[in-house]
Amino acid sequence: MPPTMGIIRACVEKMTGYLPGEMSIDPRTVKLNQNENRHPPSPRVAEAIAGALGGLNLYPESTSRSLRRAAAELYGVSERRVMATNGSDEMLSLFFRCCCSPGDEAVGFHPGYTYYATLAAMNGVRYRPIDFSGEFRLPERLELEPARLVLLANPNSPTGTLFPEGEIRRLLAAAGNGLVVIDEAYADFSGQTSIPLLDEYPNLAVVRTLSKSHSLAGLRVGLGFARPEPLAQFEKVRDFYNLDRLAQAGAEAALRDRDWLRRTVERIVASRERTARGIAGLGLKVYPSAANFLFFRCPGDSGAERISASLRERNILVRHFGNRGISDCLRVSIGTEADMDLFLAGLEKAVRKG
Repeated sequence: MPPTMGIIRACVEKMTGYLPGEMSIDPRTVKLNQNENRHPPSPRVAEAIAGALGGLNLYPESTSRSLRRAAAELYGVSERRVMATNGSDEMLSLFFRCCCSPGDEAVGFHPGYTYYATLAAMNGVRYRPIDFSGEFRLPERLELEPARLVLLANPNSPTGTLFPEGEIRRLLAAAGNGLVVIDEAYADFSGQTSIPLLDEYPNLAVVRTLSKSHSLAGLRVGLGFARPEPLAQFEKVRDFYNLDRLAQAGAEAALRDRDWLRRTVERIVASRERTARGIAGLGLKVYPSAANFLFFRCPGDSGAERISASLRERNILVRHFGNRGISDCLRVSIGTEADMDLFLAGLEKAVRKG
């Protein structure tokens, strides 16, 4: 008899929990391993949160109505097509809980966001990763049925690959009766979204987060977009007070400050392209990215591990996954200009040393 004496579901005991990027409390650390936005959020966010402090003795509005209205206006959809969640991960969890029964299949792509496999495991769902072809593109032949869920991050993490609308349409057509989830955590850095396709495809859902482009990783606010009919079913399962008053107020303020978002995105994109040129200038293979990070290959069997360790010695954290097919790769988030200067200087020393 295991230590849990049989009180824990077998699928949970067998699964491996999701491992987030390394954290650091050292203020000297340049943290470029979790795709956080190193720029501050809109000043309107702090003002809105301060204004909401007087109502902390009361429950928040359970459907985040004002926040959803702001999102609907920003993305040009009906409020009935928007759900606000505790980070985009809650929305992803709802898809598994509402669409999949134990033993059903979900499909993702490799390399991709590893939390999809974790969510499948905790729900007793079989997860089938399909390898990307070439330089992280969708394979020519898509065998997706009988999957109940098909998940694709666009832009993809950890590679930064952007899939054009034609490829998304091909995915939707191949999915049969499965729900296709386009995870747009980094979409603001790409200038592309699949939200307009909701009018054509009833089997489409789009997920967004305010953690990246809006600099609100600490508030944990996500957005889900789908047709009203499936969204009404997801609402049945959503925690009814999933977003507190402060998160709702801060997130709404962030969505309404479009000028701040535009300036921040432009700054990060410009820094991303400069950093990509710097990495390539050291003779490393860096992949095109439409996100707020870059993915690049390191020389030698242990090059990625060695370079990651060398950067850590200089208090610079990057992400080394060590997964199949990408064990020689590193991912670096795009921080401030000063952050990226330190990163490029540290990377040059590590490469030259090797």
